[in-house]
Amino acid sequence: MRYSRRSHAQTGSQHSRNGGRVLSPIRPAVAGCAAMILLLLAAYPLRAQYDSSYYIVDTGQLQCYDNSGPVSAPAAGQAFYGQDAQHQGNQPQYVDNGDGTVTDVVTGLMWVKARGSKVSWEKAMSDAASCSAGGYSDWRMPTIKELYSLIDFNGKSGTTAATSVPYLNTTYFEFAFGNTSIGERIIDCQDWSSTEYVHFTMNGDSTVFGVNFADGRIKGYPKKRLPAGDRNQLYARYVRGNPYYGVNSFVDNHDSTITDRATGLMWTKPDSRGAMDWQAALAWVQAKNTSGYLGYSDWRLPNAKELQSIVDYTRSPATTASAAIDPLFVATGIGGGEYAFYWSSTTHREGPPTSPGGAMAVYLSFGRALGWMPQPPNSSNYVLLDVHGAGAQRSDPKTGDPANYPYGNGPQGDVIRIFNAVRLVRGGNQYTPVELSRLGAEQIDGTRGVRIAWSTERESNNMGFFVQRRADAAAAWQDLPGVFIDGAGSTEAPQRYDVLDTVPADGWWSYRLRQVDLDGTVAFSHATDVAVFTQAADAAADRIRLSSWPNPFGSSSPSGLSAATISLQLPEDRHVSLAVYDRMGRKVRQLADSRFLRGTYDFQFATDNLPSGIYYCLLRGGDAQRCLPVTLLR
Repeated sequence: MRYSRRSHAQTGSQHSRNGGRVLSPIRPAVAGCAAMILLLLAAYPLRAQYDSSYYIVDTGQLQCYDNSGPVSAPAAGQAFYGQDAQHQGNQPQYVDNGDGTVTDVVTGLMWVKARGSKVSWEKAMSDAASCSAGGYSDWRMPTIKELYSLIDFNGKSGTTAATSVPYLNTTYFEFAFGNTSIGERIIDCQDWSSTEYVHFTMNGDSTVFGVNFADGRIKGYPKKRLPAGDRNQLYARYVRGNPYYGVNSFVDNHDSTITDRATGLMWTKPDSRGAMDWQAALAWVQAKNTSGYLGYSDWRLPNAKELQSIVDYTRSPATTASAAIDPLFVATGIGGGEYAFYWSSTTHREGPPTSPGGAMAVYLSFGRALGWMPQPPNSSNYVLLDVHGAGAQRSDPKTGDPANYPYGNGPQGDVIRIFNAVRLVRGGNQYTPVELSRLGAEQIDGTRGVRIAWSTERESNNMGFFVQRRADAAAAWQDLPGVFIDGAGSTEAPQRYDVLDTVPADGWWSYRLRQVDLDGTVAFSHATDVAVFTQAADAAADRIRLSSWPNPFGSSSPSGLSAATISLQLPEDRHVSLAVYDRMGRKVRQLADSRFLRGTYDFQFATDNLPSGIYYCLLRGGDAQRCLPVTLLR
């Protein structure tokens, strides 16, 4: 289950979880204090807009390979263990909308289904505004990261269309190989992206990155075809939705690791600092896990899409004197201003030139994507050029001697290194097909009855929900007997659900959802608490709860969030004043000063320019006082 954490720009905005009421922003006033700290997950947890907005779609690779071809999946400790097929990420999920568009459920992007025709890059960019596929008017050219999200590494490039398999799901997307009847190669069917290379390729060509779904590569393609100088013609496939896809949110954890909050991936800050062939790279990862490198034992060699997610296409050796990666990372130079290529765990099914039936491994070029090009009029005069741009994705033989490739391989003489560097990765945000936007529980007046209500933003393959409860944090979760709520299957429309329960005793009760997909996959929601008190002797003031999420918070905290949600639970109607003070007793925020109905409310504590330190959320409501420390870590 994926949770939608809404970000609220206005300090003091609030949401009632009492019957769905939404109250307007509150006015400033005065606060009081007392003592109590509870950590509670709010029904509307706060999330920066770019967090979990970059769900990486798996490469689709299911077969394992050694240096020469397919093999059975190796076991831990064996050679070639830990490759792409042995770590399944977010599997591709597409929906044909029946109107000429295709929705990628995982990324939240919508695509034009049709192949279209070849156009210049300039025309591709300008024509996006006039595209009306599906009745939408907000189409755009995809970035290289958006476009690469579609690549499927079950593809294979042959000498004819009949012996080739596109690196694209052709069940959903129209595709055409190069037209050999007019002199094109099978692979002459590349797609433009909107991402321009920040330098030049070849002999000064202005260049744009694109994906070739016929040969499974990212390359920089010139805007003009030389020597004629006419505009280069490639395909364009427009996209809309999720403007944050491909936008990283890196946090230096100050322990030689870097977390990308957008993808959920944790990376090693340094690379391997040495080069090795593909088999040795996989073995090196196993050795690092055995030693508990940096405190973890679940490192892996990233697959091609994971590795491409950390390319910084605003950088290049020629323009920034750095590798094409965020400066937080340490990228090993290899002399002459060049930088190492990085191995991925993904196999390219096309064989190396010395072993056509074998297999190559995908790498990302964080330095210049070099190639040996003959310079006319002397065809034997080879010059080493940046032929495809820093950020290109190509492939190398998994083993062998680079000296056997003095002028590289292929029409652009791609350099063959064979010995490449490694950067480790772990974790990652896992997409699940139900996006929960609200979960709350409230006591039914004067009884031990509880109404549990929730809503979803969208659902995919959702069989339904079990509702679980427990009396305290030490108790085991139990399904409510005989309760199962059917889901909506697959829908993009918001859905609302509710269930009535009767608890056996007064006290604080927690509820959560156990959601089940049609394929049997199970996911659990966060918990929500409710106070159930029916005895008059129980003072309402003693049942007020004040909590925060996350705590600590800030850019250097584990969550990386720059604001905290302060959650208030009221068992009865009352006037409440809530403010935030620093350690010197100075009020820095007024969050509430108003009469509230019984229910649960969330307030945003936005830090703006506040320094790191401990702050105190002070609440006064009649005979009730609370003091909640929260820690800000910049």
